[in-house]
Amino acid sequence: VSPARREVAAVAVLAVLAVVIWALVPTYPNYDAYYHLVWGRELLDGQKPGFDAYQAPTQHPLYLALCAVLAGVFGGSADRVLVLVAALSLVALVWAVFRTGRAVFGTWPGLVAGLLTGSSFALLLYAARAYVDVPFLAFVFWAAAVEAVAPRRRPWLVMGLLTVAGLLRPEAWLLAGAYWLWMVWEPDATGRRRPRLG
Repeated sequence: VSPARREVAAVAVLAVLAVVIWALVPTYPNYDAYYHLVWGRELLDGQKPGFDAYQAPTQHPLYLALCAVLAGVFGGSADRVLVLVAALSLVALVWAVFRTGRAVFGTWPGLVAGLLTGSSFALLLYAARAYVDVPFLAFVFWAAAVEAVAPRRRPWLVMGLLTVAGLLRPEAWLLAGAYWLWMVWEPDATGRRRPRLG
Protein backbone atom coordinates (compact mmCIF):
# COMPACT_ATOMS: atom_id res chain seq x y z
CA VAL A 1 0.00 0.00 0.00
CA SER A 2 1.39 3.39 -1.00
CA PRO A 3 2.05 6.08 1.62
CA ALA A 4 -0.59 8.30 -0.02
CA ARG A 5 -3.23 5.58 0.36
CA ARG A 6 -2.25 4.96 3.97
CA GLU A 7 -2.58 8.67 4.64
CA VAL A 8 -6.05 8.85 3.08
CA ALA A 9 -7.11 5.71 4.96
CA ALA A 10 -5.91 7.19 8.27
CA VAL A 11 -7.83 10.42 7.62
CA ALA A 12 -10.95 8.41 6.71
CA VAL A 13 -10.67 6.49 10.00
CA LEU A 14 -10.34 9.77 11.90
CA ALA A 15 -13.40 11.17 10.11
CA VAL A 16 -15.48 8.08 10.92
CA LEU A 17 -14.30 8.24 14.53
CA ALA A 18 -15.30 11.92 14.70
CA VAL A 19 -18.79 11.10 13.38
CA VAL A 20 -19.20 8.22 15.85
CA ILE A 21 -18.13 10.36 18.81
CA TRP A 22 -20.40 13.16 17.59
CA ALA A 23 -23.33 10.72 17.44
CA LEU A 24 -22.63 9.20 20.87
CA VAL A 25 -21.75 12.38 22.78
CA PRO A 26 -24.42 15.06 22.32
CA THR A 27 -22.66 18.41 22.68
CA TYR A 28 -24.08 21.73 21.60
CA PRO A 29 -22.65 24.94 20.13
CA ASN A 30 -21.36 27.83 22.18
CA TYR A 31 -22.99 31.23 22.63
CA ASP A 32 -21.44 32.77 19.50
CA ALA A 33 -22.43 29.84 17.28
CA TYR A 34 -26.03 29.97 18.46
CA TYR A 35 -26.14 33.66 17.63
CA HIS A 36 -24.95 32.84 14.11
CA LEU A 37 -27.67 30.20 13.79
CA VAL A 38 -30.29 32.74 14.91
CA TRP A 39 -28.95 35.32 12.46
CA GLY A 40 -28.93 32.72 9.71
CA ARG A 41 -32.59 31.94 10.40
CA GLU A 42 -33.38 35.67 10.35
CA LEU A 43 -31.71 35.98 6.95
CA LEU A 44 -33.75 33.06 5.63
CA ASP A 45 -36.91 34.73 6.92
CA GLY A 46 -36.05 37.91 5.03
CA GLN A 47 -35.22 39.88 8.17
CA LYS A 48 -32.19 41.98 8.97
CA PRO A 49 -30.01 40.01 11.43
CA GLY A 50 -29.96 41.48 14.92
CA PHE A 51 -26.25 42.29 14.97
CA ASP A 52 -26.88 45.11 17.44
CA ALA A 53 -28.47 42.86 20.08
CA TYR A 54 -27.20 43.21 23.62
CA GLN A 55 -23.84 41.43 24.03
CA ALA A 56 -24.03 40.07 20.48
CA PRO A 57 -20.76 38.42 19.38
CA THR A 58 -18.63 39.41 16.41
CA GLN A 59 -20.17 38.42 13.10
CA HIS A 60 -18.19 36.15 10.79
CA PRO A 61 -19.55 36.28 7.21
CA LEU A 62 -18.81 32.73 6.04
CA TYR A 63 -19.89 31.23 9.36
CA LEU A 64 -23.11 33.20 9.10
CA ALA A 65 -23.69 31.86 5.57
CA LEU A 66 -23.00 28.31 6.75
CA CYS A 67 -25.39 28.71 9.67
CA ALA A 68 -28.08 30.10 7.35
CA VAL A 69 -27.74 27.04 5.09
CA LEU A 70 -27.80 24.64 8.04
CA ALA A 71 -30.81 26.40 9.59
CA GLY A 72 -32.64 26.21 6.28
CA VAL A 73 -31.84 22.56 5.59
CA PHE A 74 -31.85 21.03 9.08
CA GLY A 75 -34.16 23.36 11.02
CA GLY A 76 -34.05 22.63 14.75
CA SER A 77 -31.22 20.12 14.31
CA ALA A 78 -28.88 22.70 12.77
CA ASP A 79 -27.03 23.17 16.05
CA ARG A 80 -25.98 19.51 16.18
CA VAL A 81 -25.00 19.53 12.51
CA LEU A 82 -22.86 22.60 13.17
CA VAL A 83 -21.00 20.60 15.84
CA LEU A 84 -20.44 17.86 13.25
CA VAL A 85 -18.98 20.42 10.85
CA ALA A 86 -16.60 21.55 13.60
CA ALA A 87 -15.63 17.96 14.42
CA LEU A 88 -14.83 17.22 10.78
CA SER A 89 -12.97 20.53 10.59
CA LEU A 90 -10.77 19.28 13.43
CA VAL A 91 -9.97 16.19 11.36
CA ALA A 92 -9.08 18.46 8.42
CA LEU A 93 -6.90 20.56 10.76
CA VAL A 94 -5.04 17.49 12.04
CA TRP A 95 -4.42 16.39 8.46
CA ALA A 96 -3.17 19.83 7.45
CA VAL A 97 -0.85 20.07 10.46
CA PHE A 98 0.55 16.63 9.60
CA ARG A 99 1.09 17.67 5.97
CA THR A 100 2.78 20.92 7.00
CA GLY A 101 4.97 19.21 9.58
CA ARG A 102 5.97 16.46 7.16
CA ALA A 103 6.88 18.95 4.43
CA VAL A 104 8.98 21.10 6.76
CA PHE A 105 10.49 18.63 9.25
CA GLY A 106 9.80 15.07 8.02
CA THR A 107 7.23 12.31 8.53
CA TRP A 108 7.74 11.59 12.22
CA PRO A 109 7.64 15.22 13.35
CA GLY A 110 4.54 15.65 11.16
CA LEU A 111 2.89 12.68 12.88
CA VAL A 112 3.73 14.05 16.32
CA ALA A 113 2.39 17.48 15.37
CA GLY A 114 -0.83 15.93 14.07
CA LEU A 115 -1.19 13.79 17.20
CA LEU A 116 -0.66 16.78 19.49
CA THR A 117 -3.18 18.81 17.51
CA GLY A 118 -5.80 16.05 17.55
CA SER A 119 -5.37 15.42 21.26
CA SER A 120 -5.36 19.06 22.34
CA PHE A 121 -8.04 19.53 24.99
CA ALA A 122 -8.65 23.11 23.87
CA LEU A 123 -9.18 22.13 20.22
CA LEU A 124 -11.37 19.15 21.18
CA LEU A 125 -13.49 21.46 23.34
CA TYR A 126 -13.68 24.04 20.54
CA ALA A 127 -14.85 21.37 18.11
CA ALA A 128 -17.39 20.00 20.60
CA ARG A 129 -18.83 23.50 21.04
CA ALA A 130 -18.67 24.47 17.32
CA TYR A 131 -16.30 27.41 17.71
CA VAL A 132 -15.50 29.17 14.44
CA ASP A 133 -11.81 28.88 15.31
CA VAL A 134 -11.59 25.21 14.28
CA PRO A 135 -12.60 25.60 10.61
CA PHE A 136 -10.61 28.85 10.52
CA LEU A 137 -7.46 27.05 11.63
CA ALA A 138 -8.13 24.21 9.19
CA PHE A 139 -8.15 26.64 6.25
CA VAL A 140 -5.04 28.47 7.50
CA PHE A 141 -3.08 25.26 7.98
CA TRP A 142 -4.17 23.90 4.61
CA ALA A 143 -2.80 27.10 3.08
CA ALA A 144 0.43 26.48 5.00
CA ALA A 145 0.52 22.85 3.86
CA VAL A 146 0.04 23.77 0.20
CA GLU A 147 2.84 26.31 0.42
CA ALA A 148 5.17 24.02 2.40
CA VAL A 149 4.76 21.13 -0.05
CA ALA A 150 5.32 23.29 -3.16
CA PRO A 151 6.78 26.69 -2.23
CA ARG A 152 5.70 29.53 -4.55
CA ARG A 153 4.16 27.09 -7.03
CA ARG A 154 0.46 27.40 -6.14
CA PRO A 155 0.00 30.94 -4.87
CA TRP A 156 -3.60 31.26 -6.08
CA LEU A 157 -4.63 28.19 -4.08
CA VAL A 158 -2.84 29.46 -0.98
CA MET A 159 -4.41 32.89 -1.33
CA GLY A 160 -7.82 31.31 -1.98
CA LEU A 161 -7.61 29.27 1.24
CA LEU A 162 -6.52 32.34 3.20
CA THR A 163 -9.38 34.33 1.68
CA VAL A 164 -11.89 31.73 2.86
CA ALA A 165 -10.22 31.78 6.29
CA GLY A 166 -10.52 35.58 6.28
CA LEU A 167 -14.27 35.26 5.91
CA LEU A 168 -14.24 33.21 9.11
CA ARG A 169 -11.85 35.34 11.18
CA PRO A 170 -10.18 38.63 10.21
CA GLU A 171 -6.70 37.54 11.32
CA ALA A 172 -6.34 35.63 8.06
CA TRP A 173 -6.30 38.91 6.13
CA LEU A 174 -3.03 39.76 7.88
CA LEU A 175 -1.64 36.35 6.89
CA ALA A 176 -2.82 36.87 3.31
CA GLY A 177 -1.15 40.28 3.22
CA ALA A 178 2.10 38.86 4.58
CA TYR A 179 1.95 36.04 2.04
CA TRP A 180 1.38 38.53 -0.79
CA LEU A 181 4.37 40.60 0.33
CA TRP A 182 6.47 37.44 0.39
CA MET A 183 5.31 36.47 -3.09
CA VAL A 184 6.01 39.88 -4.67
CA TRP A 185 9.32 40.27 -2.87
CA GLU A 186 10.89 37.42 -4.86
CA PRO A 187 10.15 36.99 -8.58
CA ASP A 188 8.82 33.64 -9.81
CA ALA A 189 10.72 31.22 -12.08
CA THR A 190 10.01 33.39 -15.12
CA GLY A 191 11.38 36.49 -13.42
CA ARG A 192 7.94 38.07 -12.97
CA ARG A 193 6.55 39.39 -9.74
CA ARG A 194 2.96 38.66 -8.77
CA PRO A 195 1.18 41.93 -7.95
CA ARG A 196 -2.13 40.54 -9.32
CA LEU A 197 -2.19 38.04 -6.46
CA GLY A 198 -3.14 40.93 -4.21
